[in-house]
Amino acid sequence: MKNLHKTILILVLLIAVQSCDAPHINPLDPENPDYKFGQLDGFVYNKSLNVLKSVKVIWKNQNVLTYTDANGYYKIEDIPRTNGTIYFEKDGFAIDSLQVDWQNQKSKRLANKYLEYAIGVIDGYVSTPNGREADVKVLWSNQNILTTTNSSGYYKLKNLKTNDGKLYFEKDGLKKDSAEVKWNGQDSIRVAEKNLFFKKGELRGSVKTAALPSTGIPNVKVFWKNENKIVLTNASGEYSFNDVAYNDGKLYFEKEGYANDSIDVKFGSGGVQQASEVRLNIRPVLENINITTAVTYRLTGQILFKIFVQASVTDKDDPIDTVFVNCSAINFNKSLTYNTTTKYYEVEQNYGTINLSAALGKDFNVTAKVNGKKYDIGKTRITRVIDKEIEIESPKGVVVNSTPTLYWKRFVPGFSFKYRVEIWTDETPAELYWSRDNISESEIQITPEVTLPAGEYFWVIWCTDEYGNQTRSKEASFVVN
Repeated sequence: MKNLHKTILILVLLIAVQSCDAPHINPLDPENPDYKFGQLDGFVYNKSLNVLKSVKVIWKNQNVLTYTDANGYYKIEDIPRTNGTIYFEKDGFAIDSLQVDWQNQKSKRLANKYLEYAIGVIDGYVSTPNGREADVKVLWSNQNILTTTNSSGYYKLKNLKTNDGKLYFEKDGLKKDSAEVKWNGQDSIRVAEKNLFFKKGELRGSVKTAALPSTGIPNVKVFWKNENKIVLTNASGEYSFNDVAYNDGKLYFEKEGYANDSIDVKFGSGGVQQASEVRLNIRPVLENINITTAVTYRLTGQILFKIFVQASVTDKDDPIDTVFVNCSAINFNKSLTYNTTTKYYEVEQNYGTINLSAALGKDFNVTAKVNGKKYDIGKTRITRVIDKEIEIESPKGVVVNSTPTLYWKRFVPGFSFKYRVEIWTDETPAELYWSRDNISESEIQITPEVTLPAGEYFWVIWCTDEYGNQTRSKEASFVVN
């Protein structure tokens, strides 16, 4: 009995330890080192629904191999959970496969696989002008079965469904080819020897300016992507690649100050391929851009925000269609209008009471559209949003003489700035009667150098920083008697 009590006590202590607050590793936690590994399993049958044992099961992603047991069951463990293909092979049966999509599962039971009986065999040889060729990929497209030629250029595909189809042949440096296969009641076919041709030679071309008179552009980077080869154009804008494989592909052209371009190259049978002449456009240039904000305080208590964009953009080749500025942080996406007076592309956007501080530190991307093509030409940021209020002291709601002195509280925003003071007639519409710019930040009063006629007025004071960002005080009304 004492031993029984001791056993129960030990079990209770073990449960308590397991239930304590010590961290446990969650198998679905991305920080768990086992998170990226999982297992696949399933069953294999023949078409008569009988289990198939000793079926070779291959997880192609990592070339992991296992076999089904006496119950037709297989399991592959501790494999990276990367989507791929699992293959099933057994003599006398057609090779088959299943696509695997993990869908964030750690353990995946695959659909039952039913293998069909098959006895078809295809074989043959692959050669080049230099003789029979090893390591040529041979693909039986009907069942997506792949093999390669051996050192004698020989290949053999077994356990195939005897349906007519196509073989594909491929190797780097050789021209791809294919062969039709028709069984015609046979179970073994020797395919006619396939001759693949080396396609290497010279690829030439030239790069010139799009603007007339067209001249060759030196030092253009020309990239032949098929073989990751790069050359530069000479002083006349000409280039050439030697000993390139004649596989159709694409040439890319790049030079600072010009728009990138590319052309398709389709090879003929000759030893030299002349590529189409390329004409590069000079890229539009963002010479200058300025984005400023303005904050206006109103007597109603509202605080209103506004953005003003001014950009200088040029293109030496073609007229500019449109200039756009975009900032997703504040849903700003505007086309700019060319101002013939300032020679700038401009736009002004009122944001009402939406505080523009959310745009601080965010990119405003500038795009130019030329001949229907868009170019990213630069970016900038808002330097400041001055959302601190300048407070007026007097006159405010009083009667004054015709030469009043205007007073305000000292404004200390923490950066350099200048004041602008304005006096407006208090009528509809209001008219600006007097103003003065470039007042020192150290000032807290000013006496206008005008005599105001009797009437009703209001005045405001602006702060403008060194970048052009502004804030404006609330209106302060007064009467001149």
